[in-house]
Amino acid sequence: MKRVFQEKDKAVSPIIATILLVAITVVLAATLYTIVGGYTTLIGASTPTGSIDVQNASATNDAYYFVYVQQFGGNISLNDVQLEITLSNNTIIPPVTLSVNNLNKVTYIGYSLDMKVSGDSYFGATTGIAINSTSSAHGEPFISQIRFIDVTTNGLIASKTVT
Repeated sequence: MKRVFQEKDKAVSPIIATILLVAITVVLAATLYTIVGGYTTLIGASTPTGSIDVQNASATNDAYYFVYVQQFGGNISLNDVQLEITLSNNTIIPPVTLSVNNLNKVTYIGYSLDMKVSGDSYFGATTGIAINSTSSAHGEPFISQIRFIDVTTNGLIASKTVT
């Protein structure tokens, strides 16, 4: 006895199967992107911002400034913050990193100016910076602007024109 098989289309056609596979792949990729997408915000970190106040206690030939961080919306180490100073003659002193190793130590920053950083090892409301002319300064230009720069993003944290 011979069996006879009849051909019937019981399976899904190849076109519909391909469409279903592509649709499932797209749904899985979208789900994975949604889940992992929340973690990628750490990669493109934004620059935290703050505000500073500068007290100018300079005399005729002696420069003395005290910089207070009034408000800061971030958590950043002093090692990741640079101080950039513009002098009254428009000379920009190369940025100086506020190093944790230099806390409460006098550091020469150039152009006859010294700096002493006090406070915590993180940049914030407890950070105070004293900037004064060195003993060898004779009528050096005074400071006209102070800027704090985030080393990680190279963005501006805070800026203040000195009056």
